[in-house]
Amino acid sequence: MHRLHPQLGLIQETSLLTLYAKALDAVRPSPILGDTLAADLAGTIDYDFGKLKVKPSLVVSTALRTKKLDDVVRAFMAAHPGCVVLDLG
Repeated sequence: MHRLHPQLGLIQETSLLTLYAKALDAVRPSPILGDTLAADLAGTIDYDFGKLKVKPSLVVSTALRTKKLDDVVRAFMAAHPGCVVLDLG
């Protein structure tokens, strides 16, 4: 498998926090999101995720926030068939 070797500055490294938190949630015995794509993507990046020092509380809060947003967007889409949702964040 080809692994990506990103050249990131300190600010860019913070963008990996969400991805890694979702990946850690995906491998928990009882995941909240179960985002296996995040786990797959994190596995393709040659990066020392351990240096991010992601605490379990961040994993859970990230998964809960993401699930809440997913639920709201899915409800909106169900109420407005044919709508287009653009996530800028």
